[in-house]
Amino acid sequence: MSQQFLLVANDTDRLAQELAAVARSEGQDPLLRDLTQASRMFSISVEARSCTITPDLPLFLRAPLQRARPQEFRQSFHSLEHTGTLWAVASLIESPCVNRPTPRGFVATSPSACITELRAGFPESATPPELFMSDPLSAEADGSLWCQQDTGTGHITRSSEVPVGQGPYRMRQRNPEAAYETVIVVDNDAWRTSTEPLSQVGDLEECSIGVAAQLGLTFAAVLWALDPEGEKAVLARVDPYPGFDQVLPVWTEAATALLKVLMR
Repeated sequence: MSQQFLLVANDTDRLAQELAAVARSEGQDPLLRDLTQASRMFSISVEARSCTITPDLPLFLRAPLQRARPQEFRQSFHSLEHTGTLWAVASLIESPCVNRPTPRGFVATSPSACITELRAGFPESATPPELFMSDPLSAEADGSLWCQQDTGTGHITRSSEVPVGQGPYRMRQRNPEAAYETVIVVDNDAWRTSTEPLSQVGDLEECSIGVAAQLGLTFAAVLWALDPEGEKAVLARVDPYPGFDQVLPVWTEAATALLKVLMR
């Protein structure tokens, strides 16, 4: 008997489309809806101190932080209402929810990498400095050691270049000689996306599972910066909505694990 679950994603989200295809090939019945469509599917009933969500479907949230917010007031108001409804549904529903919302919002990650690292359990002394600005930096400020990011679009450039977007902007130091390793986490499983030997930096898969657990994430891409000697790994970024290209090297394993979580 096929089982339904809901994928909340934009219609351009390839990862959601690929997961839906895998689910159908295994006889499941995935529903692919965007943020607005998904929020209109549910009813929330409150009696005394109990809350009932109808229908009670497993959820995989992809859209909330990817959806551009309309500028026109009425559209913006409706968008916020849909977002709030989906946040409440995903927070309270009894069925499994991949990346269930937290009291801080849809996810516990922050536009500030320092805050994300602190929430993930890393001491403040271990985090490189970070700056926030309303305007991009137009002058060269040791571009080999600093990068800046538009926090709206996520686009990253060297400090001497202007990222795509309208700000605000974030700047942070980086090691130009560092290599990077991405680990895909699904629940209690994790897979590195490269086959490079990295035994000197410890078990990055286990560390990544711990980072995701601290942030309340079921699914994430955890990016580590490796020093040139390959002896130290520093948490660089946690992406709660990784794209298909990020997950592609371990897609078979990740898709199987995601469906296992949703079908519990």
